[in-house]
Amino acid sequence: MSKTTNLILLGGGNSCIEIIDLIGDINRFNLNQIKIIGILDDNPKIKNKKINGIKVLGKINTFKKYSECNFFLNILSYKNRFVRFKIINKLKKIKKKFINLIHPSSMIGKGVSIGFGNCIYNNCNIFSGTSINDFNILMPSISIASNSSLRTNNFLGKNISIGIKTNIKNNCSIQSNCTILENVTLYDGIRVMPNSLISRSFMKKNILIGGYPARYVVNEKK
Repeated sequence: MSKTTNLILLGGGNSCIEIIDLIGDINRFNLNQIKIIGILDDNPKIKNKKINGIKVLGKINTFKKYSECNFFLNILSYKNRFVRFKIINKLKKIKKKFINLIHPSSMIGKGVSIGFGNCIYNNCNIFSGTSINDFNILMPSISIASNSSLRTNNFLGKNISIGIKTNIKNNCSIQSNCTILENVTLYDGIRVMPNSLISRSFMKKNILIGGYPARYVVNEKK
């Protein structure tokens, strides 16, 4: 028997259209369906409007009205990753209500652990022994080698390759077309420029790195 999950999206920005499309594609492949009930967003200009046919119901802080539903945090831009982390902390008591969106074309290896509120787009490969905690965004065509770790609230752009036993902490943003070699640690809040090769660990918080190989560029403000 099929099951329907009623879902509220938190955030109605530009990424909302992508997430609605992703859910539509997931539903095409799965017997169990995700039904989007509505969107919560704090922008008064879009209140009562529709995004791809889904109505904006009110502000994010009204989420308690929808306690019978599940949620997905739909604020994806790397520019908002620290704002997103504040929202995650406010919602951590109900984090088990946040579903994972995993496209069926992605491969999830044996023994991979995945927490709550993650989004894994199409054509990703997550190999055995890897741990993905909560509220991470993995864009299409990402490969994460075995026994790696992805903590909380990280954004990984398209076409990223991550070597074995890599450890990515919290609030990191790795832009498209990057390669991370094995046994690398990236500390909290690091942003990696596109087309970079990360061949060593970076242990300082909230810095911008980039290049081939990557080097420190500048401190970033939270």
